[in-house]
Amino acid sequence: MSMMFTRPELELPLRDTGSSSQGSHEFVRATTVIVGPSDTCDFIVTGAADEVIVDLALAYVLSIGGGEVILMEFTYILAASINIPGAGLVLRGFGVATFIDGDALATNVHAIVLSGFTDVVLRDFSIQTNDGGGLNCDCIFIED
Repeated sequence: MSMMFTRPELELPLRDTGSSSQGSHEFVRATTVIVGPSDTCDFIVTGAADEVIVDLALAYVLSIGGGEVILMEFTYILAASINIPGAGLVLRGFGVATFIDGDALATNVHAIVLSGFTDVVLRDFSIQTNDGGGLNCDCIFIED
């Protein structure tokens, strides 16, 4: 039996046990990165085309085994979709103070796209798209 444990307080390298025997374990470090306008954040946004930076943060966290991307209190302006790149990710804000603004999106462009992945959490932020004009945009577009 192989088991996987997530221990954020440990910085252990991902280890391939190479064994399916009982008692083999693999420890993975869960990652949390912070996105926001401050230079103390891991990824810095400017209030224009912020999906680029959010996508980079999500891809980084996914590349090291998954974890959480925290969006600080800010208005994130989108010029294109935020794309969830894989499973095992959390995108979290700070309630209504974390505002994802997709008003500038073109028709059929969605603010957040989650396609084909499970084990993804989106929580604690406010989001809007389509400020009139007959556009067809979803705030969060999910498909399998």
